[in-house]
Amino acid sequence: MGPARRPTPATPPPIELRTREQMDSVARAGAAVAQGLALARSLCVEGSRPADIARSVRECLEALGARPVLLGYRSGTAPPCPASTRRARRPR
Repeated sequence: MGPARRPTPATPPPIELRTREQMDSVARAGAAVAQGLALARSLCVEGSRPADIARSVRECLEALGARPVLLGYRSGTAPPCPASTRRARRPR
């Protein structure tokens, strides 16, 4: 038997260059996300409700002209958060 043959490498996909407009758009989106995350961090204090934090972040993003892509998204694969659907059970 001869030496093992090496598989031939696949042709790499061509590099896609982005336009200046596309790059500026990504930069603006990143800045909006950073601002929304900073707001969410500042609102995460004892007694705050997730719904209030989400509403504030959504309003912040909308004021910046952004549109949340996953707003209202339901995958159907994960069960809802138990804390949001029923009261916590007390130990007996």
